Formats: sequence, C-alpha cells, structure tokens
Amino acid sequence: MPDEKFNRYYKKESTTISNNSSSAAFFDLLKGNYAVFILNDENKNSDNQKNYFAY
Repeated sequence: MPDEKFNRYYKKESTTISNNSSSAAFFDLLKGNYAVFILNDENKNSDNQKNYFAY
C-alpha cells in the first residue's frame, strides 16, 4: 500500500476489538470482486506504521 490517508474507498467501516475479536459487515454492495484492507491502529493515532499482513 502506498502512503495515503485511504481517501478513496467504496465502503469504510470502523469497529473496536473486544475479547480478541472484532467484526464488520458491509451491506448493499454491488455484485463484483472487492479487496479488504484491515488496519489495527493500536496507538489510536490514525497513522499507518506499515506492519502489513495478508492471508
């Protein structure tokens, strides 16, 4: 991911982590393929420290 503030997105969701778990749901999506980017802002500074993971 390039350095950016994620200003370009189709849908955006923010949620909290509780008991080592979190979930989000997206509704009313148009049919198609989508990519999902998950960011855990541990220090709540809204800055991406570039610790990426994927699976």
